Order: sequence, then structure tokens, then C-alpha cells
Amino acid sequence: MARRNVQQQQPWAKRYNQNRTDPSFHTGELVWLKVLVGRTKLDERYRDSYQVVNELGPLNYTFDDGISTATTHVHNLLLAY
Repeated sequence: MARRNVQQQQPWAKRYNQNRTDPSFHTGELVWLKVLVGRTKLDERYRDSYQVVNELGPLNYTFDDGISTATTHVHNLLLAY
């Protein structure tokens, strides 16, 4: 049963992912960090702008807030304009 469900979903996943690309950032760019916990409905979704320090891979980035450095996944970042 589970195998059949996976096989049925694979064409849909392939079609969805066909033209989708993950965002990429360069060293020195400013990004906003997504607030994951402690947020209510009307609170801001993204926190202050941080500077990208290092790219650990295609999906993980290290950023600096002036006090400390942290690492997060690309889906938790948004390019600051």
C-alpha cells in the first residue's frame, strides 16, 4: 500500500520540481532570517538583516549578526533589498 502511494506521487513530484530552483546567496549579501518559534499571527515573519559569511553547501549558509554566527537552511532566509 505504501509503495503504491509513493509510486503514484512520484510523477507529481517530478512535475512540481521540474522548474523549481532553490534560492542562492553570495558572501556579503544581506538576508532576513525567518522567525520559526515564538511568533503569533500578527508578528513579523522575518527578523533583522544579517550578512552571509560562508556557503557551507548549496542549501546551508552561515550568517553573522554582529554578535555571533549561526548556520541555517536556505528556506529560512530571504534576500534583503
